[in-house]
Amino acid sequence: MVRAMIDNDGSNNDDSTEKNYVIAFSGSHGVGKTTAVFKKAYELKMQYKTKRIGIADEATYGCPYPINKGMSVFSQLWMFTKHINKELTLLSQYDIVIADRTVVDIIAYTKWAGLSELSEEMIAIIHHHIKIYKKIHFKRIENNDFFINDNHRDSEDFIYRKEIEDILLNLYDRFGLLKDDNIMTFE
Repeated sequence: MVRAMIDNDGSNNDDSTEKNYVIAFSGSHGVGKTTAVFKKAYELKMQYKTKRIGIADEATYGCPYPINKGMSVFSQLWMFTKHINKELTLLSQYDIVIADRTVVDIIAYTKWAGLSELSEEMIAIIHHHIKIYKKIHFKRIENNDFFINDNHRDSEDFIYRKEIEDILLNLYDRFGLLKDDNIMTFE
């Protein structure tokens, strides 16, 4: 058993006493979160040979309702519940989950759409869920302009993207995470 915890180089990179957790990438659309997720998953798999690494892709794919500027209560509830369900399901199957977005990202888009009552209800729900994030890498638009017109998101509208980024930062501040260098990093 001890041998299984030792990597090829002889170092013990497996912190088996730590419970399962999520490392998430957050930010407006078109900042390279998906690219960063796959890169991070690869790095962690190389570092922790015995850990099971899972990837939670963003919840917008497969949404049967319009998203972004065309979003509705139905689309936001669908993505919100799918995202939480996906993270919790993957946490039961993997040691570390790398997430393309946090549940806070979904709330930011909900808030942008003027669905204030729904966004406040979402905030009340996630106070416990947000504790699953060990690290949140926030990708700023100014440093990470990866947007492409994929006919899925409103990536070409810089003002919209910036408004989402500002709402996200306000929400993270509201949760007290902006000042916690152990959790939030900025890229």
